[in-house]
Amino acid sequence: MQVLWSRCQPRVGALVRGGAYGSFADSIEQFLADNPEIAAYLGGRADDAVDSYHAFTLAIVALLAGACGVAGVLRARSEETTGGGDDPT
Repeated sequence: MQVLWSRCQPRVGALVRGGAYGSFADSIEQFLADNPEIAAYLGGRADDAVDSYHAFTLAIVALLAGACGVAGVLRARSEETTGGGDDPT
């Protein structure tokens, strides 16, 4: 059961994070509609603000994925150099 959870845990986290990002994007549009002064300061269009938010969150997700990949490669390298893991010989 622990192996199953360890494989599903990143997918569950991504699902929750995606839901949170999506619901917050809807809130940005409503916030700008309720506050025209802030909308005017940001350029006036709510669509541009939401698109910018989506681009920012995509960049953050890409950085997190890259960090996860680097950590995985470094862990594999560490196991190879220290002799960790199962060696069949």
